[in-house]
Amino acid sequence: MKLRGADLIAYYLSPDRLPVQGQWSRKHAHTQRRLCERFAAPVIDAVVCQDIKTGHMQKIVNAAPTPGEGDRVQGMISALVGAGIEGGYLANPRLAKVHWQAGDRPMPPPRVTVAGESALWVDPAEVPADHDVAGLGHALAAGRHGDRDELMANTAAYSGLRWGELTALTAAQVDPAARVIAVDRKVIEVAGHLYVEPPKNRKYRRTVYPAARPPGTRWPSGSPPGPNRPAPSSSPAPTRWGWSSPPRPETTGGPPISAATSSSAPTGRPDGATSTAAAGVPGTACGTCSASPPCSPGSSTPPTYPAWPATPTTASPSTCTSAPPPASSTAPAPPPNKPRPAPMNGTRNFTGQVTT
Repeated sequence: MKLRGADLIAYYLSPDRLPVQGQWSRKHAHTQRRLCERFAAPVIDAVVCQDIKTGHMQKIVNAAPTPGEGDRVQGMISALVGAGIEGGYLANPRLAKVHWQAGDRPMPPPRVTVAGESALWVDPAEVPADHDVAGLGHALAAGRHGDRDELMANTAAYSGLRWGELTALTAAQVDPAARVIAVDRKVIEVAGHLYVEPPKNRKYRRTVYPAARPPGTRWPSGSPPGPNRPAPSSSPAPTRWGWSSPPRPETTGGPPISAATSSSAPTGRPDGATSTAAAGVPGTACGTCSASPPCSPGSSTPPTYPAWPATPTTASPSTCTSAPPPASSTAPAPPPNKPRPAPMNGTRNFTGQVTT
């Protein structure tokens, strides 16, 4: 207790004071050091620890320019006093009982709350709609990294990733078959430098993203045509995400669709021709069948795979059905089983390209 306040601050900021599993994160340690150097050190650096009074602590917290910064300084003082008592530098716990005072500065407006409602409750009218998210993505698409920024905006809006988690996201963390993103890292900025660390509170988690793109979002330009990326055409934009896998259709227990039970639809296409199934035009097969059965206008229904709630569920007269067509009289009926989607041969990255 006969040491100076500078020794108390050094003891408080020392990482060895805490066990290995309970040490501060890099960002929290930087914040505490900044508060101590800016507010606490000018007041108590030269004061003997046993002579530190409540007035010194009040002077420290009052040096904060705003109420928000004052709350952060008060939290630092509370932790500093607790560490000082534990380490034998201080003996009076009342040193932490201080709060920010405005003095001659303008008072902040009083905080008004609604009785009976949680402060964390969000009005549904304040939640951005699909067209708001799509408008943000279109605005970002005009930038230098437009395709990537637009995909990042849609991913953040519909998966719940934080900024640091989204910045650290890699293709290996995405499971297209299950539409699941493994959150096991984040990027933080400390004093102008970027660091990769475990996620918030060092807790790994898994989040989901929708199977179908909400209305208004677009494909990233420059993505090659493929099973999840249509060839350029004048048809309406598809509703699949650029890095999702084909959906798994629901069946009613009937025989699977095969080339033997389908109609006389071609199973291949000449070189240079554009596949209508890949183009996503109305009246084509769903893309998970081995053949392309034709659809009769006005008698088909939309696929029943799980879709994002914002995806329209009304069927157009020419939408393809995922139900199997009637079997030919000459073809044997195979035993009923559940069709499996075709396996993906590559991993889709965040620009929409497929890499093997």
